[in-house]
Amino acid sequence: MSLSKIEELVNSFEPFEIAFLLKYRLKGFMKPTQDKIIALAELKEVSLKNYESMIDERIENNSVLRDSQCPRCTSEKYFAHEVEVDDVSQSNQIDSLAGRGKMATEERRSCIVCGLAHEQRTRWSWKQFFRFK
Repeated sequence: MSLSKIEELVNSFEPFEIAFLLKYRLKGFMKPTQDKIIALAELKEVSLKNYESMIDERIENNSVLRDSQCPRCTSEKYFAHEVEVDDVSQSNQIDSLAGRGKMATEERRSCIVCGLAHEQRTRWSWKQFFRFK
């Protein structure tokens, strides 16, 4: 991803989303990109010193999640991608025993902000459980 695309993406984020980006995805970028993200974050008043408190505040104030929100960062920004999964149909299980098993593709979505990959079948997470006080 080019620096201009990173700049466009980060500029589209809310301050709380930038905080989650700094926590969960910053180290996955190369050093020049990290520096650019940090500079853009500081323009929106998010720094390496205050992002943890912003995250804590967001989690504390968002105890009920909608299906459209990421369970980790509460953002609604996703990208869809396909992954290969085991085909668990009965006919494929028989073929697997004979060494002719197939893989199926399934569409999944991942959060652009924090990178959490969401499985379509799972809607529950430990983080949601611990949000209730």
